[in-house]
Amino acid sequence: MSYVHLHLHTDYSILDGLGKIKDYVKRAKELGMDALAITDHGVGYGLDDFYDECKAGGIKPILGCEFYVAPADRKLKEAVDGESYYHLILLVKNETGYRNLCKLITRSNTEGFYKKPRIDFSLLRQFHDGLICTSACVAGEVSKKILKGDVEGAEETALKYRDLFGDDYYLEIQKHGIMDEAKAFQIIIQIARKYDIPLICTNDCHYVYPEDKEAHDWLLCMQTKSNLDDPERLHYEGDYSLRSEEEMRSLFPNLPDAFDNTVKIADKCNFDFTYAHKPSDYRMPKVFIPPEYGKDYFQYMSDEAYKGLDWRYPEGHPERQQAETQLEYELGIIKQMGFAEYFLDTRKTIMWAKAHDVLVGPGRGSGAGSVNNYCLGITDIDPIKYHLIFERFLNPERISMPDIDVDYEFDRKDDVIKSEADSNGLDHFSKIQTFTAMLPKGAIKACIRVVGLPPKIGDHFSKMIPDDAKSLEEAMQLNPDLKEEIEGNEDYRKIWNIATKIQGTKSAVSTHACGHIPTPVPCEDLYPCSVDKKTGYLVCQYNMAEVEHLGNLKKDLLMLRNLTVISYARNELKKQGINVPLWNEDILNDKETLAMLSRGETMGVFQLEGAGITQFIKELRPDSFEDIIAGVSLYRPGPMDFIPQYVQGKHHPETIHYLVPQLEHILEPTYGVIVYQEQVMQIVRDLAGFSMGRADVVRKAMG
Repeated sequence: MSYVHLHLHTDYSILDGLGKIKDYVKRAKELGMDALAITDHGVGYGLDDFYDECKAGGIKPILGCEFYVAPADRKLKEAVDGESYYHLILLVKNETGYRNLCKLITRSNTEGFYKKPRIDFSLLRQFHDGLICTSACVAGEVSKKILKGDVEGAEETALKYRDLFGDDYYLEIQKHGIMDEAKAFQIIIQIARKYDIPLICTNDCHYVYPEDKEAHDWLLCMQTKSNLDDPERLHYEGDYSLRSEEEMRSLFPNLPDAFDNTVKIADKCNFDFTYAHKPSDYRMPKVFIPPEYGKDYFQYMSDEAYKGLDWRYPEGHPERQQAETQLEYELGIIKQMGFAEYFLDTRKTIMWAKAHDVLVGPGRGSGAGSVNNYCLGITDIDPIKYHLIFERFLNPERISMPDIDVDYEFDRKDDVIKSEADSNGLDHFSKIQTFTAMLPKGAIKACIRVVGLPPKIGDHFSKMIPDDAKSLEEAMQLNPDLKEEIEGNEDYRKIWNIATKIQGTKSAVSTHACGHIPTPVPCEDLYPCSVDKKTGYLVCQYNMAEVEHLGNLKKDLLMLRNLTVISYARNELKKQGINVPLWNEDILNDKETLAMLSRGETMGVFQLEGAGITQFIKELRPDSFEDIIAGVSLYRPGPMDFIPQYVQGKHHPETIHYLVPQLEHILEPTYGVIVYQEQVMQIVRDLAGFSMGRADVVRKAMG
């Protein structure tokens, strides 16, 4: 193959690019191409996703971005000579180039945002190493100046970039049948020959196949909130698909060097992501400990845990010996995995919250199974008493980051997040981007709007699409009436066909409600960042899975409105001289409260207020907190099938049956029913002889 596409927009160019990464990679493979670039508009959203898909498809990934460049100082928030920005392509050669690309994308948001995220030439001077630069499309500075009749200015611009990037600067030409392209085309070639600047030819890819052109046109209408009848709407003339080499050569028959240079660029680009496969691959946040410990985070954590052991399980406590043995075991695993900073960082947030009267939940999820967490004050649930298992949380036989879910009261969320940002430093702390894809119902309604039909027609078809339909094609299979109505009307059939191409396309970006990343180095050294408009915090442009895959620590700060209600109620009672403790034995097993729940009075009670579970609780008639735990665990798809057996066993113990006697000590607390994942692990250990680590692997495989 002797041509590489180096100018390509995916659906991460929101409502501008229609092509999905997987489809681009598949098409490139069909065309016999060996490499492919991604250059979304002003963002790095898809870099990691694109890299993975290319690697999986046997295509060399070239990471890049089509930047917006301010005509003067990026901090000047106004147009200059009628221009707010020019386009410019930057491609990553190596590790240095990737870091500089991330810095430039981040700075374009933090310092240069005006209509679009913008960089300027001074930033390029600072962060150009490891990058290849091309002059971009007809919206690039060289082309724009040519079109204004300023050929001298175009030459000066080309030389300015050539002087900065040297042999890594290329003049770019395109041919989509646009008049402005034709005007700039010959002049760009003349500049290239005059100053010996290498040329490349590109297609400004926005969709995969030529037949996607019309669907892309509709997508642009969605972006601009216009319809097809609007004469002023944004419209792309020409073919913006992933063209074959033969098609491209037919457009530029006398410029073989412009093709050869695309291959030379691909050969120069040799960046690979480093993924986290073992504990030492993860980046821990900065943690401050007493100076006498130096950087021995584990020793400090261990000392604090043993202090907590004396607090949670004082001498004479019936579980003291078991807890001490378990703590020693857990500390050994944590030391082996190198996660001490993670525990200390989580504890830091909880201690800050409690010191500032922010109500913190007692702990949820697998983290509650750790004696170390209990002793450090990270959780307030005794894992020994409730038979919780550490290996569900941290397993030496299944290496992954620990994940401690902590709830904070909702009304104080801004305070908690601000404390995190302040303690890490605003440049060492980010939120996480999320992406919304157009679902089947949304796609059909959006297409109805584009053609100018009344919204009620979109609502009509939306209601005919089954809720569980994963695609429009599946919806038509599931609902024969829908199929009949669509196929019986030519206009509807056209709309439906376009909607099938648009469904699944990313349509919006937002910020994850809970996920945050504390980093030991500035975020812009690790990933590209946007800025959260509401808070001003950085936002990592990768999604949550990619964040962790790249070795970054994802920290969930969960905000729960029920904790706000509890906090408010406790504070009101305090005013009356009544101090209500949290999560202790008397509170958890309060007989009047359990009787109230048994009567079905569950309104406002977390996880118990739905009609279905309320009826279940009435039948269960809980007389202990353990019954409530079991009830919540059973009331979900799958385990719900065992609710009658559980209720029968509770009220009629003589009906309980164990398949083998070895199950009795494990299932006795739940009346012979397997309710908890911990019970699965205990069964695998006791009956199959597995270690707890291997038992956890089985549990995870079961889902």
